[in-house]
Amino acid sequence: MPRLSSRQGGCLSLLTSHLSPLLLCCLLLFVQCSKHTAEKPPAVATSPYPPWYKPPNERGKVETMDINGDGVQDTIQSDNSSGSGFGSEYYNITNGKTGEKYEIDAEYCFCEIRTEIEIPPVLLEPENLAFKKKMEEILLPRKASTPDPSLQWILQGLEQQRRLKDQKFFDVFIAKGIRWQPLPIQIPDNYYLERYDEKSPVPYAYYLLYGGDKHYLDIKTDTLTERYKDDHIRLLATKHGIVLQKQDQYAWIFVTDIELTGAPDKLRWASIGYMKIVNNVLILNHLSPAMSDDKIYLIDLDTGKCAGIDTERTADINAILGPPEKQIADQPVIREMMEEFRKI
Repeated sequence: MPRLSSRQGGCLSLLTSHLSPLLLCCLLLFVQCSKHTAEKPPAVATSPYPPWYKPPNERGKVETMDINGDGVQDTIQSDNSSGSGFGSEYYNITNGKTGEKYEIDAEYCFCEIRTEIEIPPVLLEPENLAFKKKMEEILLPRKASTPDPSLQWILQGLEQQRRLKDQKFFDVFIAKGIRWQPLPIQIPDNYYLERYDEKSPVPYAYYLLYGGDKHYLDIKTDTLTERYKDDHIRLLATKHGIVLQKQDQYAWIFVTDIELTGAPDKLRWASIGYMKIVNNVLILNHLSPAMSDDKIYLIDLDTGKCAGIDTERTADINAILGPPEKQIADQPVIREMMEEFRKI
């Protein structure tokens, strides 16, 4: 027989003299069943999808129009969702005459300044170009013919990047070379490029989306912040990039990219930390909150060469470079680091 509480036992002892054995048994069963019912946790619904993702059959907005001018109404189904770190956009166009479906399901991380979206091969067929154009109209920002200088820096870095071995300080080489542009400095906006991977064993076409607005502070016009100036150069920073100005020309010399340099979990958090200049080399503290480690990059202001220091050494270098202000060029560790950078 289950153990009863003192209150339950007292009440039952009072009733036993007035109840028949049959009623007493019924009462005991009722008390025990009520106890188990109260303790049973409520059922929790589970889903195989992440919280920010909706399966296609739960997606909502639908509109109809004759997209390709064949006199038959076509259907556009669209939806988007967003979570704490990821989002998605879904578009499905159904050809009203043939029933053929053209679908793009784009998922992206809030840590990405650029995103690739595969173009369904069926949309590249000549008879479907009207559907392709409509998909671009509802899904993408403006189209550009070439990458702007800040995106060029990222693409150049992806081509040149290599891991470094047997170095005391540096673990990655990013890029070398400076692409000078005439003033005034141009801050990019959002746009896309249509690209084709000719090296792929099967034809592969994709949209390359660039989030130029990730550089902005509040609005585009207040984005550039002067971080250093002398008689020869001027350094300006956005939330995620560095611009070098010499006389009447400028060049992007660093841009945050999750694949190339690492990035914060969300690009609304700025990634450009402190800057120090030693012998015409910029030392940058690159911020990567919240799940990644900060990293230090060195950038040669003459050649554009950029390399990253092993994150295990970040704390030691920060201890030397951080406040209070002091002469750092003669520090033995800094001299050794600069000499290794010169030889890379």
